[in-house]
Amino acid sequence: MPDFARPKTASTTAPDGQGIFTMSLVLSFTVIGLEQFLYTAPAQFQEAPGSGILRWACDSLIALPLFALGVWSAQRIADWRGIGADGRADLLRRSLLTTASLAVVLIPGWFAHNWLNNLTQSEPLVPVHVHGKTIGANVHWVSDPVVFALLLVPLLGLAGWGGYLIAARVRFRIPAAADIAVRAALIAVSAAAAPAVAWFVQKAADRSNSAQVYYTSALLSVHVHTHVLFKDGRPVALPKGPPVTPAPYVFAYQVAHAFQDALAGMAIGLPVAIVALFWMARRHRAGDQQIDHQVPIVSLREATEQ
Repeated sequence: MPDFARPKTASTTAPDGQGIFTMSLVLSFTVIGLEQFLYTAPAQFQEAPGSGILRWACDSLIALPLFALGVWSAQRIADWRGIGADGRADLLRRSLLTTASLAVVLIPGWFAHNWLNNLTQSEPLVPVHVHGKTIGANVHWVSDPVVFALLLVPLLGLAGWGGYLIAARVRFRIPAAADIAVRAALIAVSAAAAPAVAWFVQKAADRSNSAQVYYTSALLSVHVHTHVLFKDGRPVALPKGPPVTPAPYVFAYQVAHAFQDALAGMAIGLPVAIVALFWMARRHRAGDQQIDHQVPIVSLREATEQ
């Protein structure tokens, strides 16, 4: 008799190609929507709501391949690490892996997006919230504490899981009660480091958007001419000034800026990933139960025909 029931293994409930695409599509629209909300003030959106919605849809579809790459990479890493998709703890681990993967994968997308917009704009596309550093630049209309709170959402989850992994690998030759206390302390210390990381990333991102960084970088592409003055009717050339150099650590600051934007988007990306994975796992279980109920019926028909 053929076995119509699929084996209950981690690979059967893990997201397949269709699940990865669906999950990537939902994540793309929600994360890009949050990013656009942070950079578009309500008054500005009310002036042209149609163009804002169209830009949201276009940016979400353009970024879809990056989200698909991030989700696919996270699921492959989870399979490689032996993380299943049946239990709640495993699904939560897969969600955290998805968050970390997307936070890294979206960094090159930030640079590409910024570069394309700089072709037609003199201002950077998505500078971080600054106070009077650049004139006319698109800045966060929300305050710095709001952005800081958004950064903490994924960082606290990742730090807590990282502390748990460290505590699970460390072996202490002490009584069981003390061992539990030490492991809990390790997890607490890891979680306490999340605000420090968020603060560091935010401050580095602020530096990336200073007027000095973009102004001196722009001057590098401008040919510096010798100033010419006239004395007694004859031109007198003044010596050239010191060469223009970019602000130090420009690229590192911009990477921090891109990483900040990606992490802030993961404040909604993490819960969306959790809900999507739980929903897909539930659908798989429902399909397995339906197949299990059909197996006796098929067996009875085969026995009757024989």
